[in-house]
Amino acid sequence: MQVRLNTLGQVIAKCWVEAEEATAKAIAEKYPDPEEENITFLFAGELRAAVAHASSKNAFANAFSADLQQALPGFGRDVSSKAAGLMARVNLHSRRHEGRRSGSDLGVIITQPSVRRHSVLPQVEIVRDHARALLAQAKLNKRKARRDGRMSWRSLTRPQKKILPDHSEYSALLLYRLEGSVRSKLAPFQWQSCKGHSIEDIENWLRAGNFPKEISSAEVIRDLSIGTLGTDAGPAVESLADPPSTWPSSIEIRVFWPDGEGPPEHLYLQSVAKQVAKQYVVQYLV
Repeated sequence: MQVRLNTLGQVIAKCWVEAEEATAKAIAEKYPDPEEENITFLFAGELRAAVAHASSKNAFANAFSADLQQALPGFGRDVSSKAAGLMARVNLHSRRHEGRRSGSDLGVIITQPSVRRHSVLPQVEIVRDHARALLAQAKLNKRKARRDGRMSWRSLTRPQKKILPDHSEYSALLLYRLEGSVRSKLAPFQWQSCKGHSIEDIENWLRAGNFPKEISSAEVIRDLSIGTLGTDAGPAVESLADPPSTWPSSIEIRVFWPDGEGPPEHLYLQSVAKQVAKQYVVQYLV
């Protein structure tokens, strides 16, 4: 049974939202009317800073400890101490694509520990580096709104149309909205899942400026972290982590123990819940 690390997911989502707010502030003060690629570039830098700050405050270790204590009652300080040293950083993965793709393509990867509890045996398995990915197509609203007041959006590029059909189950539109007379007000990011939809559906949304179900970044990033969104399929994750020429660049939020730190490969813990000693096996996989 997979254990949902809700507290850890909330910390990661908070960093993302803080980075969005810092990006909006930078655009308002210094960089009016940016292109999609500029917004993504500015945001990546702010996300790196937000994650580094949270890591320096032990936010990721504390969150993982809280999740372990909730999922494994009876272990107390013994289990919470296993989170010590957990930290996070942002990695950027990209290749020079020689103009074959739009720079607005973006992959989002969250790599973090995962916890699985055996349904019958008193055994817990923790994988140190488990990655999930979401493929995003960043879209910026056009400069002129429609006559009916709705925004119009840039259509899919040829590379996006080529990539999306095979990966729509873990793809989403990432919507950048610029407002104001000089387009210096960046709204909070919104997302529209492409799961279950065709290229024709997506192009119709963009033309009409109407999306069936927009989702906030806080919800998207949390769901990606806890495993209810995106994919952990090896080929997709590997393509984003080491992108070939036809794939987008990606942002990875990696929650990890530095080399030489963290839990050993095998660990035996003793439960003291209700004064009854039960032996649990916690297996850590690199």
